[in-house]
Amino acid sequence: MLPLRVIVILLILLLGFFILVPLGIFILASFSGDPFRLGGFTLSHYISFFTSGRYLNSLYNTIIISIASATLSTLLGLFMAILIHKMDIPLKRYASASIIIAYIIPPYMQAAAWITMANPVNGILNILTQNLFGIKPFNVFSYIGLIWVLTAFTMPLAYLMISSRLLSIDSTLEDQSLVSGAGLIRTFRRVLVPLLLPSLFTAWLYSFVISAENFIIPYMIGVAAAERIETLAVTLYIDAFAIYPPNYATASIASVILLLISGIGSLIYYRILATERKYVTIVGRGFQTRAHILKRSYKLLLSISMIILTSIIAIIPLIAPLLMSLYRVWTGSLAFPTLANYDRMFSDPYFWRSLINILIVSSLAAAILAMFSFLIAYFSIRTKLKEKRILEFISTIPVAVPAIVAGFVILLAWYAYINLGIHGTLAILVLAAIFRFIPFSVRTISGGILSVSSELEEASSVSGATLTQTLRKVVTPLVSRQMLISAILTFTLVFRDAVTPLFIATGATMVLPLYIFYLWVTGYMEYAAAMITFQMLILFIITIIVMRFMGLEAFIRGR
Repeated sequence: MLPLRVIVILLILLLGFFILVPLGIFILASFSGDPFRLGGFTLSHYISFFTSGRYLNSLYNTIIISIASATLSTLLGLFMAILIHKMDIPLKRYASASIIIAYIIPPYMQAAAWITMANPVNGILNILTQNLFGIKPFNVFSYIGLIWVLTAFTMPLAYLMISSRLLSIDSTLEDQSLVSGAGLIRTFRRVLVPLLLPSLFTAWLYSFVISAENFIIPYMIGVAAAERIETLAVTLYIDAFAIYPPNYATASIASVILLLISGIGSLIYYRILATERKYVTIVGRGFQTRAHILKRSYKLLLSISMIILTSIIAIIPLIAPLLMSLYRVWTGSLAFPTLANYDRMFSDPYFWRSLINILIVSSLAAAILAMFSFLIAYFSIRTKLKEKRILEFISTIPVAVPAIVAGFVILLAWYAYINLGIHGTLAILVLAAIFRFIPFSVRTISGGILSVSSELEEASSVSGATLTQTLRKVVTPLVSRQMLISAILTFTLVFRDAVTPLFIATGATMVLPLYIFYLWVTGYMEYAAAMITFQMLILFIITIIVMRFMGLEAFIRGR
């Protein structure tokens, strides 16, 4: 059996090779005359980037749009969390479950749904308002439309982060405020909001980062806008992939700036988590959280508001692609539906290949991550070695790497500089998925390890068991449920990711989410909508399984 320090150092070296080495190569390459050939280091590309009106405009768009969508999603998430967890209104479990389902909706599905609903030509909402009032007021292909779709995509995450904190606040604090004469609104403002401040800011920050790094929604909506709205992620893709000859130099600089924005946001996020103990309330055995009884008129008004907002966020993205998929050519009319797109889908060999590929990649990535993350989480939590901080730090770095940047990093590192012989195979997609989602997996499994008393391991050690035997016979069985949940959730994240494979998938290794994206942007929207509906059915089944394992409230607390 290897000494404990040796095991930890080996894990650090392995993580460093697959995380730090590609990131280091990527950053160095951004200063090279040609990012695919190190040498001729220069700042000229950075200077031209920051003196170009197009690139500065994409940076400006990224910041402004992300601030607006993050602010709106946090406010809506707070509103829904208070309605669902603090108000005595009906259908709360329906609303909460719907938002959780919305959380797993892929970004291209959100974009497709709102293009179906609010495009200025034949959007369902515009057709409805034209028939009723003679006007077409909605235009998803605009700044407001883009901000709204990003809000709809990030709001479920903001809701889950705020709800997790809200469910941990003792209701007796609110009771004492009410007894003292403060009204319900003043109580929420003076008691709940201060206690929620860290969660509100982290929800805003996380929503900002996700909006800033998002590629799919700005590309599907912004590029089609009359005034062509480009963000940094869209600029990166266009310069590296959509023009000839590719401008890899500016694409790499856009990647570095995106990485910097995401990295600073993630650093602040973890700093806030580290200081959040200042906002912890001291409670004992009498801890309780309950809803406030409302007057019937208020209850009705708030219930209607909750159902409308839930339907907009969760139901429309599910129904709109389904409607579009039932027509050969979508005109906005609901007459004469057909299953032709589904017949075409099930007879399309490329669909089956891309589906099998994504199932293989998702399954392998989830299984490898569950086992590898267990080792990282265990040695980061249980050992007293100084090296464990390095292990923990390296494992959290990819959380700051946007999906589109991760794909570019993997392409540069494992194809141009250190050719592992896996380019053009599913192995590089599995490696990219592991690189992208290892922080999520480690964090999920860490919760299970923290819930296991270290005394059990000490008792096993005193009984003469080796570390391997203790891990296999004591720790693993106790955290197996958490490992399984982590594997299922990781499978879901990989299964819906169309961006990380963008630069590294080939025709033979095409995966379903990327195939759907290509079909949509090349004009086969109705056919893509059928695949979106099929994919969402699979994701829905997985979500139900996870919620059955964890329970609704446990799922919220675990986010």
